[in-house]
Amino acid sequence: MAKIKVIYTGYLIKVRKKQQETYTIEEGWTVKDLINRLCTKHNSEFKYTIFNQKTNKLLVIVLVNGRVAEPDENLMDGDTVTFVFPYSGG
Repeated sequence: MAKIKVIYTGYLIKVRKKQQETYTIEEGWTVKDLINRLCTKHNSEFKYTIFNQKTNKLLVIVLVNGRVAEPDENLMDGDTVTFVFPYSGG
C-alpha cells in the first residue's frame, strides 16, 4: 500500500470542501486509477467539474510532484497529486 496526498485548486476546493486529503492506494496504481476512484467516491459534481461532458476529456491538468503527469503514470508512496485548472484570458 502507498500513501499519497491529493491537492485541489480553484473550484475543486469548493466542490470537495477541502484543499487537500490523503489517500491510501494499492501499489501500481496510475493517475487514471486515482481519477476513476475519485470520480466514483465523490459526488457527481466532482466528475462534472474535471471532465468535459461532451468529449469526456479532462478539464484539469494533473501534476505529480509538481510536474505534468500522463494518465498511465504510476503513483508511488509519498507522491503529491495536484489538480490544476489551466489559465486562460485575454
